[in-house]
Amino acid sequence: MSFEMRSSRSSPFPRSSSARSCGAIVTETIFTLDGMGYFFITRLQTNDVYSVMAYVMIVAITVILFNLLADILYGFLDPRIRYD
Repeated sequence: MSFEMRSSRSSPFPRSSSARSCGAIVTETIFTLDGMGYFFITRLQTNDVYSVMAYVMIVAITVILFNLLADILYGFLDPRIRYD
């Protein structure tokens, strides 16, 4: 039994938005800026579970919304894709 992965022509935009949120953590840590990345790191270090869950939910919902937006825009911009 073999499994194949279909090649998807998804946009790099949703993937880059999730990478941007991870990059924010690194940037804010290096330059000592107070933002969502700094909030996540400090709450993670103090074991504040509910704040960490809220941060993860915000990032997850943002990624899902950007993926949905990219799929909808592909339907309008690419004539080969049809939503029946």
